Amino acid sequence: MGKKEGFFLNRLRAHVRVQPPTTTSHHSCSQEPPNASAETKGRRIIVVVDSCSESKNALLWTLSHCAQPQDSILLLHFLKTKPSPSEEETYDKHTTSKAYQKVSTLRNICELKRPEVKTEMVVVQGEEKGPTIVKRQENVERPY
Repeated sequence: MGKKEGFFLNRLRAHVRVQPPTTTSHHSCSQEPPNASAETKGRRIIVVVDSCSESKNALLWTLSHCAQPQDSILLLHFLKTKPSPSEEETYDKHTTSKAYQKVSTLRNICELKRPEVKTEMVVVQGEEKGPTIVKRQENVERPY
């Protein structure tokens, strides 16, 4: 048998185009020129993190592929609400302290890898992970 002709995976090449954030977008109806602070404002990138290695890998990928010097990264950690009112105080202190410790470690990674990118940490509590994260994201300042 001879060499097979056709489709070879080693000939595939991924083409990815990343566009920088637009700095002079006019989304309002006013005719006022944009101020200087809006010209240099970057994006806010939210990375949901926990104790698993996948969240650390997602953060490292974000730092190397997405984050620009003018951007800020928000590390968001989710905690399920208290198990019962009797265990409330002990659960709150211990769990919240461990959560901040985990997120603080990831924040240190951000500051070492990309010191020019501003990093913030937030720990939120809720019944369900998805709706709580979406609600928190909606509270984040919008650029326009």
